Amino acid sequence: MFQEDLLSGKHILITGGGTGLGKAMGQRIIELGAHVTICGRREEVLQNTADEFNAAHPESASWQACDIRDADAVNAMVDACWKERPLDALLNNAAGNFIARSETLSHRALDAVLSIVLHGTAYVTMACGKRWLEAKRPGNVLSILTTYAFTGSGYVLPSAMGKAGVLAMTRSLAAEWGGRGVRLNAIAPGPFPTEGAWKRLFPEGMAEKRMLSRIPLGRVGDHAELANLAVYLLADQSGYINGEIAQGGLEFQKDVIASRGNLGNDEGARKGLSVPTLYVAKSKALQDWGHGVGVTKYLYKVGVADDADATIAEMNETQFAGRGDWKLLKKTKTELDETAATERVARREQILDPDFYPQIRGAGGVFKVKLTNVENDMVVRAALASEHEQIKTGTVKEKDIVAYLLRRAEEDDAAGE
Repeated sequence: MFQEDLLSGKHILITGGGTGLGKAMGQRIIELGAHVTICGRREEVLQNTADEFNAAHPESASWQACDIRDADAVNAMVDACWKERPLDALLNNAAGNFIARSETLSHRALDAVLSIVLHGTAYVTMACGKRWLEAKRPGNVLSILTTYAFTGSGYVLPSAMGKAGVLAMTRSLAAEWGGRGVRLNAIAPGPFPTEGAWKRLFPEGMAEKRMLSRIPLGRVGDHAELANLAVYLLADQSGYINGEIAQGGLEFQKDVIASRGNLGNDEGARKGLSVPTLYVAKSKALQDWGHGVGVTKYLYKVGVADDADATIAEMNETQFAGRGDWKLLKKTKTELDETAATERVARREQILDPDFYPQIRGAGGVFKVKLTNVENDMVVRAALASEHEQIKTGTVKEKDIVAYLLRRAEEDDAAGE
């Protein structure tokens, strides 16, 4: 389809380039002669992907660990890229998303997505754009959007807001910078299955038939199709295209996961939406560490996931909190997101600060449980259930702690505090 040297000599930065669509596009870009720098937060993933690229095409890929939510880190990363060789193009692919009813979202839940999708994308775009303009070099920015950036969608509010912002950024800067040699375009691909995002947004095949019925082609996209489109927009041969949004597959007219008739109906929403799982987990090694340093041995992780078992497996694989022996103690269906759940537990129990303890850096949602709080909760509940039932102090079992944490997460008692 393309000349083998179509992108020869170009240096292209890809955010979120270690996995999924970013990796697929990076591979195709390299095949056509470019050198790519991939960036993301997980060093091991980046290293493995770069090694894979370089094994097939020697010296074709570099990587930079960077949290694009941090503007200073972004500038340092772009500086490092420039020292290697000036960038010719930026592919904004990094994103974050989860499914939740909008009324349950806290400000932290909103910020968690917007800080990546909108702010992070803007930080990288501005960092590259400033350098191109100062050096009077041509530049090219290609951003990956979503179809609901145009239409809106239920249950993915932060992502829809963020992607709509990136759409506005693309067209605004295309107008402002186009005459100075920097062009900006975007792709709203439609549904392209990936291992990570696809499972989060469409667990267990949720709404797949409904979605496919609304795609004129009757199928989802293939990664190669997106990669080839990205290549064209990154190539000099598309130099007159500026401020355009290429859409694939379909436009979501109502919402991603449920028909409009379900939006006000909890039972209908449950049928169209996989309800997340609230879970409690522990690491014996982490508990032993907590006991040894005088924190407490009663350390438990509270979280929310579409698939709690898979999440625990991933925690062990990635050494969450520096430990690989995490065990799922109990799980239950919930309508909460993880931020809301941990905020509720934190009203009674102290969360272990991952920035204070280097051994667990980056590990959120781990609580230091006070047994007196558990005992008091048990006593109150026993008294409500039966005036004759009594709870002896010092008899708290792990199952009691787990049940207590689940109740604390599910019961919103903020109004009484």
